[in-house]
Amino acid sequence: MADTDMAPKGRNWLRVVLFVSLALNLLVLGAIAGRILSDGPHERGRRDGDDPAIPYARAFEPDQRAALRRDLRGAFERHRPAGDILAEYRQALDLLRADPFDPGAFDTLLDRQAVGAEARRRAGQAVLSSQIAAMSPEARRAYAARLEAELDRLAERRARPMPRD
Repeated sequence: MADTDMAPKGRNWLRVVLFVSLALNLLVLGAIAGRILSDGPHERGRRDGDDPAIPYARAFEPDQRAALRRDLRGAFERHRPAGDILAEYRQALDLLRADPFDPGAFDTLLDRQAVGAEARRRAGQAVLSSQIAAMSPEARRAYAARLEAELDRLAERRARPMPRD
């Protein structure tokens, strides 16, 4: 009897970890989109290279970045989830606090959030690819040179030791 009591708790713990992981991924996606959509700080930390989209965005000229922001805003509006994202997180809180815990409902919620995040990622990728495809060969080569310089800066920053708090 004790073994069967332990199994659901272990599964619940795993679901909570998966939920937290998804939540963190969505937060990172939101932060990246926010950084791209806003002018962002001029001094950027070492974390910028952790997201594959950041070097691509930073390699654009200022006017190209402005066009990218504009197009991303439009794409994200078109791919906005049907419901309120915060409402879904609040629903997750309700599910996590419920006794008994309903793993099926929680899985459904996580699946719904993952679908929305993937749709936004694909929309962002399509905007980026479209903007690059519209470049002339010369502009694309210049962009590639700026991207290479950005990647070199990221590699240099990663090689430096992190300051301790």
